[in-house]
Amino acid sequence: MEEYEFLYNGGKVDSKREFATRVSRSFKKNFDPELVADLKFQYLETHDFFFYSLYAQYYLIKKHFKTSSLSTMSDGAEGSEVYLIRLNIERYLESIYTWGWFELTLFANCLFLFSDEYIRFQYREAIVYMRQFVDSSNYSTDLLKFLINGTQLSFDRNCMENFAIFMKELKKVAKIYANTKASLVVKIFETLHKCRKGEQSQKDLTALKQTLQFLGENTWLTYVLEASDRF
Repeated sequence: MEEYEFLYNGGKVDSKREFATRVSRSFKKNFDPELVADLKFQYLETHDFFFYSLYAQYYLIKKHFKTSSLSTMSDGAEGSEVYLIRLNIERYLESIYTWGWFELTLFANCLFLFSDEYIRFQYREAIVYMRQFVDSSNYSTDLLKFLINGTQLSFDRNCMENFAIFMKELKKVAKIYANTKASLVVKIFETLHKCRKGEQSQKDLTALKQTLQFLGENTWLTYVLEASDRF
């Protein structure tokens, strides 16, 4: 497919792929105002929301959010820009009747922008119809990412209604499609949920931490350690 695109574009690298690669590499560096300006210019020139989505995700992750909770928005110009980004993404998503890969990925990556009610609405109105992301053996990586992000965000916000929705779907994935990643995340949040309610034994919590350490799941291990310390 990459060779076909190269030939189709007359031996030139597609601008979307070029900018996507540039943004991906820039996440590991300091915030780049020039990249932001270039993405905005491309969007204004082409009116292609793809470029705006790259700008929005890059801006939110590299400039705006300062904590891992992603739960608050600052005041002033920066807060106004985040508010505008949220409105623009909402308008775009609501203009698409049947979501595809692009819409799902954008929503999953920017999930923390939206209210619990909006997430629940889009889940019921759009996500449940995306069965083209399911084959005979497993869910796609993108849909699974959305479910994991939704589970974690709902737990962090202590929104039990959304938490129950996402956990139910994750358990279905883990059982029907034998998805090990889904099974691991289900176990993590079942354990943390019991910790929050004061029902989890220290022995099982220690076993989970040891398992995550053995599997090299350092990001999840850190999350469990920090979350369990709060209960």
